[in-house]
Amino acid sequence: MIRVLLVDDEASEARMLRRAVRVARGVPAIHVDDCRSARAALKRVRERRFEVVIVDRGLDDMDGLVFGRELRRCGYSGGLMMLTGRFMLAEDECDALAAGFDDYLRKPADVTVLLERIVALARRTAASGSAGDAEPDGQPGAALWVSPDAPEAMVFARTVKLTDLQWKLLHALYRRDGHAVRRETIVWEMWGPNPPAAPGDALRHHLCQLRKALGVDAKDLIETLGECGLRLDTSKS
Repeated sequence: MIRVLLVDDEASEARMLRRAVRVARGVPAIHVDDCRSARAALKRVRERRFEVVIVDRGLDDMDGLVFGRELRRCGYSGGLMMLTGRFMLAEDECDALAAGFDDYLRKPADVTVLLERIVALARRTAASGSAGDAEPDGQPGAALWVSPDAPEAMVFARTVKLTDLQWKLLHALYRRDGHAVRRETIVWEMWGPNPPAAPGDALRHHLCQLRKALGVDAKDLIETLGECGLRLDTSKS
């Protein structure tokens, strides 16, 4: 399943893409989510996993290039495509690449081409191993499995209920299993642009509570790496 987030202030664009997905043949399954504003989209990406994000250049609340830079700064490493109604000059293409975009299409986009670009972006991201946002292929029967959309996890088939902040902390690490995650990235994914006054102390508190919630079977899977941040290593299980 390729999960796509379409960020466009026109609802007709999302309807068009969903219709195309329903009738498409010969492409992988695609699920389309959509947001009407850049700010809503940034929140959605922190909450859910998307292989591809598509954004209109002319959003009402934020320029598409600014959105792309902000999305990459937040740690999103999936495919990123721009839709634009303007003719792209060479300098426009350079600006888009510099902002973190992988591809672009002129509007109105041919839906067949758009679907092929979505599949290609998702495949490229998976092949490059840039799944900093990719979730492990965990299942509820695995040593550790974290729900992608609910504040709970499973530790050796034991269901663990988490607070919203504990889940966001664990999910930030689970999506990057085996890789160090900077504290700044985790704080952003937990609180967004409005962190607590002492984010380091707050993060340590919730990490301690999370380890207690996971129990002795899994608490040591989360490593503290000094200045490098934190790392979840499920291979230890």
